[in-house]
Amino acid sequence: MTRLHTTALLVALFLGCNNGSGGRALQSLPQPDLSQVSEPQLLAALQKARQVIALTPDSAAAWVYLGNLYFVHGWEEEAIPYYQRAAKTDSKEFRWLYYLGRALHEKEPARAAEVLDRALALEAKYPPAYIYCAYAHRNLGRLDKARHYFEQALELDPKNYFALLGLGQLALTARQFEVARQILQKALALDPKRGELHSALSQVALALGQDQAASRHAQAARQYIKTRNMPDPLWQRAVQVGATPYWFAKNGEYYLSQGNFAAALNELAKLDSEGEKNPLYWCNYGTALLGVKRTEEAIVALERALQLAHVPGGESRIAPRDMLRLYSTLGQAQLQAGDLNKAEHFMQEALQLAPNMVQAVLNMALIYNYQGRLDEAIAFLQNTASAKEHPQISRLLDELLRQRLKKIDQ
Repeated sequence: MTRLHTTALLVALFLGCNNGSGGRALQSLPQPDLSQVSEPQLLAALQKARQVIALTPDSAAAWVYLGNLYFVHGWEEEAIPYYQRAAKTDSKEFRWLYYLGRALHEKEPARAAEVLDRALALEAKYPPAYIYCAYAHRNLGRLDKARHYFEQALELDPKNYFALLGLGQLALTARQFEVARQILQKALALDPKRGELHSALSQVALALGQDQAASRHAQAARQYIKTRNMPDPLWQRAVQVGATPYWFAKNGEYYLSQGNFAAALNELAKLDSEGEKNPLYWCNYGTALLGVKRTEEAIVALERALQLAHVPGGESRIAPRDMLRLYSTLGQAQLQAGDLNKAEHFMQEALQLAPNMVQAVLNMALIYNYQGRLDEAIAFLQNTASAKEHPQISRLLDELLRQRLKKIDQ
């Protein structure tokens, strides 16, 4: 009852922020339906943002802040007029145009392309703006324009995964299969764990008559996630306004994808874990703990995830790729804790799901070696299909072979 009363009060305050020129301007723009919102934190944030606009209607940053709140909490259409208002209030600021173009690029690519062109005229050195401009032109079928913007992004950032992927996909569309293969291989060297990349490589291999490679990449496409977070500091600043448990979890996932374990842990710790039944939360929390070397706590969280993931009948409550990550991370945690038997068990489970998973292969070989099973470690790596294609596996195999020769010499 207290929660409901608080929610009703906040809605009333929210709707009451309409005094002055800022308030009248707010009334003229679309508002989301808050009748089903039950998160006091979110309602309070919205109310405060509207109060700031009512007091400072000439502040573009205030309009963008409320637009960000709307956008990241699912009111994407309602957010766009607020970005437009910010861009109109301060037409010389790159950030406001960038937010507007980014918000438009999927549903209104023609407008997005025009807005992002204006943004890039103000700031020509922000690669994500070129990437989203390329996406907009690609959605319009303007493939030459899209190629130009991907190339511009790559010129600014020669290791830009998204520019390489985009160029490779364009070459694939143009049936330039060898060109596509070369470009996509460069992207693969930057990030081998992306489903959309392996999917494109599978299509290229099929077109080139490389059936085994096509099958291998198709398997990897199913194994790895289909999308990837683009490093985008401006947009990350926008999503930080998230004021619900969902967004704390999303922010935690984002930081994990970037390898920033301390920041991920900070976001995930904001959630009330008391009674939390989502195994993915515990998997992410355990991964973040392991990343900051809190190994024992990580094992507790990961084992909790495993317990919640299993349901009667042998099924799983999470997707196979998440189960794979859970087994692999648990194996790594047990390896760091020194329990080689448990580490071997969990790595075996991971390898059952993905026999060529590079990190699991490496860890399993290390476990064999630490157990004094050097010959098994060598044979295991030699029999791994991915051994010749991954430098880390090849280096470890060479090191283990040197160890065996040293023992023979002794």
